Amino acid sequence: MPESCFFIVSLALAAFSRPDMMHSYIVELKYAKYKDPENRVDELRLEGIAQTNRYADTDTVKNAIGTTQLHKIVVVYKGMEMRVCEEIVPLHETHN
Repeated sequence: MPESCFFIVSLALAAFSRPDMMHSYIVELKYAKYKDPENRVDELRLEGIAQTNRYADTDTVKNAIGTTQLHKIVVVYKGMEMRVCEEIVPLHETHN
C-alpha cells in the first residue's frame, strides 16, 4: 500500500423508528499512518468535521434521525494512538 494512503471509515447511526431513542450519532473515523507527518492528524480532523456536516445535511439522515438529538463525532487515529475524539457542536451551542 502506498505510504500516502489512509483509511476512512464513515458510520451513520440513527434511531430507525424507535420512539424510545433520544439520540442519534454520526461517527467519522479517520486513520493516519504512524509515519505520516504530524499535521496530517489536523488535516484529517478538518476533513472529518466537513464530512459529518455533509452527512448531517442530507435528507437521508434528516429523515432517519426524526426527533432525536443528533451528535456528530470525529475520531482520528495515528498508528495505534487515538489523537482526536471530539463532538462537533454548532457554534450557537458552544460555551465560553
